[in-house]
Amino acid sequence: MLLCAVFVAASLLAGDIGIEVMARPSPFVDLAREARPFTKFDGTAAPVDRNGWPLSDGQVVLFDERPVKAWAPPADDPALFQPDMSGAYQLSFTGQAVVTNAGPASITISDEHYDRAANRTTFRATLPKGSPSMLCLRFSRTRRTAHDKEGSGITELRCIRPGYSPATTQIFDTAFLDALRPFAYLRFMTWLGTTRAAAPKIEWADRALPSDAVQGFAALRPGARGIAWEYVVALANTLGKDIWINVPADATGENPKDQASYVYQLAALLKRDLNPGISIYVEYSNELWYDRFPAYAWNRQAAAAEVARGGSTLNSDGSRGLNVWARRREAKRLYEITKIFDAVFGGPARIRPVFAWWFLKPAEFRDVLAWMNRTYGPPKTYFWAIAQSDYFDDAGAGASSTVPAILSIMRANSDAGVTYTRRIDAIAREFGLRHTCYEGGPDNGGSSNANLASRIAANRTPEMAALMERHIGRNWFPHGPASFTYFSLSSPYAAFGSYGATEDYRLAATPKFKAVVSLATEPRPRR
Repeated sequence: MLLCAVFVAASLLAGDIGIEVMARPSPFVDLAREARPFTKFDGTAAPVDRNGWPLSDGQVVLFDERPVKAWAPPADDPALFQPDMSGAYQLSFTGQAVVTNAGPASITISDEHYDRAANRTTFRATLPKGSPSMLCLRFSRTRRTAHDKEGSGITELRCIRPGYSPATTQIFDTAFLDALRPFAYLRFMTWLGTTRAAAPKIEWADRALPSDAVQGFAALRPGARGIAWEYVVALANTLGKDIWINVPADATGENPKDQASYVYQLAALLKRDLNPGISIYVEYSNELWYDRFPAYAWNRQAAAAEVARGGSTLNSDGSRGLNVWARRREAKRLYEITKIFDAVFGGPARIRPVFAWWFLKPAEFRDVLAWMNRTYGPPKTYFWAIAQSDYFDDAGAGASSTVPAILSIMRANSDAGVTYTRRIDAIAREFGLRHTCYEGGPDNGGSSNANLASRIAANRTPEMAALMERHIGRNWFPHGPASFTYFSLSSPYAAFGSYGATEDYRLAATPKFKAVVSLATEPRPRR
């Protein structure tokens, strides 16, 4: 793959901002797409067919947007914010069943009708205003067909959200699409379930499918951890946005000759179905330096096994140490994946391979790139950029710190991060590469409950929005990087973090969302 070493006008605008596609509530018009897998009435897994539809009576959580830990009080968020999910939902399924409410909300079931000729049941479920934002339904006395015995399950469940026709074919909620429009590109690490697991290996047939009963049903197949790739394509084509994808750590495919491999088939799907004007950022897995993610151990084991087999480039220079081999293996896998994508796409024009690593270890960026240069030639001929995270956090805040004190600590943390940004940018330029951020923004996580109320409250203030503008506009872009990926669109605010630009993508007037949109739409000079 040959990439020009200079930053030409055809590349990104200097200062492009993308966003991580994490959505609260579900972005699908048919909310059954992201329902939880069916369970028996006792909560254990229901038997399912190959597509994930139940083979017995059971229950399903269609959505649960309550505050985190509302089910095991006290909730993390003292304000008890939840998206307003009230309204009438139009549901249908193939087969027959007695449908009742199984959740904490006062759901009304009405307008039930069974079409014998079509073997299709329709009904309405109404969630009243002020109720817990959860829809959980029980299906008893089920029959897949009129000839089946009771208890045989149902298939093809749909749950159309309020405001849409029951017959709609629209995939994504209009408000979700509108929330994403200001951003230059979309990153799908969370959507794809990148950090959820790692199997010995996954083939293309192991992936999530649009036809699965629910998305992210890993029990169906080892690679069905997140949203189907077809939905990534559909969203990108609908919005005309570039995409940032994360190839699973355990995906097969080492060279273009293996056309049955996961990586080759993924590239082929994107080449065939993605609009031709859309570019693709390619990252291998996610944060393989982070020892709490399953892929960390998987990558280390794979590196050790490769060296043990002999003849590996990972230690061909006599290097010793698993940490070194694991870092090198990440870059090597990205190189292999890049070669496959280039072969499928007929060249590098639309492919932007990004080597991401830990921002606290700039020297390790240089070491890996120097090894790649010695082993595979100049990185600028096959990689597009190197990437770091760029969060600013509240480390050092006390258990009784006020909101202003937390914000002051976060401002100092943002300012201190400039040193790392400059060092990594210098390394990128040394090797003729761009420098980007794979994810960043305010970080009040850590899964600690200490002073949680103030940490969450800080994220709802105009002062946090001003800090975001300082962090991205002053402490990031002026120091060389080409783009910034904000993490994330919308999420609950809880002990694990308050990452979302908004807590509900339908609410665009929050200080953080307005700040990131302003940054994303601000005119910037071309580099």
